[in-house]
Amino acid sequence: MSTVPFRVAVGQWSPVLGRLEPNLRALVTAVDQAERGGADLLVTPEVALSVSDPRLDELRDLSHRLPLVAGFVERGKDGQNYNAAGYWADGELVHLHRKIYLPTYGLFDEGRFFARGDLVRTFSTPFGVLALLVCEDVWHPSSGLLAALQGATGLLVVSAAPGRGIAHGTSTLASSTTWHDLLRLYGSLLGCWVAYSNRVGFEDGIHFNGGSLVTSPVRSEPLVEGDPFAAGVWIAGIDPGAVSRVRSRSGVLREEDLEGTRLQLGRLLEGHLPGRMRKL
Repeated sequence: MSTVPFRVAVGQWSPVLGRLEPNLRALVTAVDQAERGGADLLVTPEVALSVSDPRLDELRDLSHRLPLVAGFVERGKDGQNYNAAGYWADGELVHLHRKIYLPTYGLFDEGRFFARGDLVRTFSTPFGVLALLVCEDVWHPSSGLLAALQGATGLLVVSAAPGRGIAHGTSTLASSTTWHDLLRLYGSLLGCWVAYSNRVGFEDGIHFNGGSLVTSPVRSEPLVEGDPFAAGVWIAGIDPGAVSRVRSRSGVLREEDLEGTRLQLGRLLEGHLPGRMRKL
C-alpha cells in the first residue's frame, strides 16, 4: 500500500458526440490545469473519446505528463462496442475496464449500443492498488466489494450522470446529493478513497450535472467538489494512511464471509432466484 501523500484531480466538461477533436482539446486543457495545480493523477468523464481513433496517440503522449483516466468507446477484438475506461501512464494503457451494468431504465438504453463487460479487476500504481468503475457499476454493491476484496485502496469512477430533481428545502440537485451520499458510503464502508468524474453541460435537452468529487474514508464531506454547471478541474490531496487507519478499525472486509456468500449465490443461481432475475 502506498504511504506517500499525493494529489488527485477530477476534470469535467461537455463532450461533443462523435467528434474527437473538440473532446481531445478539452482533455488537453484538463491535463494543463491538473499539471498547473500540482496533481499527480487526473480522472475524466465517461464516453468522452473513442480509443480506436489513431489520433489518440496524443492521449498516450499526455500520460507522460501525468497518469490519467479517460472514458471511451472501445471496439473489442470480438467486433463489439464497449463503454470502457482506461488508465494510462508513461505512454501505455495500463488497465482497461469495460462497463458491466448497462442501464435500460428511464432515459437510458445503453444495452442497444454496447456489449457488457464481465470483470472487476484491480491494478497496481504508485498511488496504491486501484480499480476503475463506470457510472452504473457503482449502483451495484458487488462492484465496490469485489474491488476492495482484491486490495483496492482507491476507486476511480467515470460517469455521465444526468441532473434530476431538487433536494427538498435546498437549491441542490437531488441526483447530485444521491451520488455523493453513495460515494461517501463506499469510502467509509470499504475504507477507500474515491475520485469521481462526471460529465457536465447539456445534450438533447438533458442536463449532465457535473459535481465531480474526491472523497476520503475518514471525512463525511467531499475533500473537493466540482461545479454542477461549469467545466473545470478540482484537486484534492489524499493521505494513504487514512485507508490503513480506517481498515484497521473496521472488520467489514476482514470478516467478510466469502465462502458463505459463494454457497448462497450458488443456491440462488441453481434456481432459487425469482424468474425475472434468472433471465439477467
